[in-house]
Amino acid sequence: MSLKHLILGCLMDRPAYGYEMLKSLYRDFFALSPEVNDGQLYTVLARMEKDGLITKEIVYQDKAPSKKLIHITPKGREEFNDWLLSGDGENEPVRFDFFNKYEFLNKCNFFNHASPETAREKLEKQIEHMENKLLSLQRARLSMVQKKVPPFRIKILDYGLEIQRVKIQWLKDMLGMFGGR
Repeated sequence: MSLKHLILGCLMDRPAYGYEMLKSLYRDFFALSPEVNDGQLYTVLARMEKDGLITKEIVYQDKAPSKKLIHITPKGREEFNDWLLSGDGENEPVRFDFFNKYEFLNKCNFFNHASPETAREKLEKQIEHMENKLLSLQRARLSMVQKKVPPFRIKILDYGLEIQRVKIQWLKDMLGMFGGR
């Protein structure tokens, strides 16, 4: 999914202010800010405005700087719906994306050049990191349920939870190959 389509999807729900729009979407999943910086966001917004996909409305405030409320245009709605109904992003074009997306696997691939103790140490640290990540995802899920986030968004997080559990089990199995617990 491109940042453009993510923005259009947010605006399909309601007009929003710049960075706040992405924070609201990510807030359903995590308490953290999205992994998009201001430079990326505002460059894409400027291009989208130029292309007629969005408009900005200046909202004046007492004792605070004015804000720009972003609205989706009919052309933006059409672009979003075309993307949503298309097959774009529905086929995984990269055969080994699991390998490229999880950089630690690259290190595991060369553990034959490390001592068993070093491999065990790295695997144990990775297990600890992944278990902490799992706890964070579980807390995020509980928060989503409490906030009454739409069930389909919770189901997306459930997918992430399952992947995390599989990673942890795989790491533990790998650790066993090096004489660990």
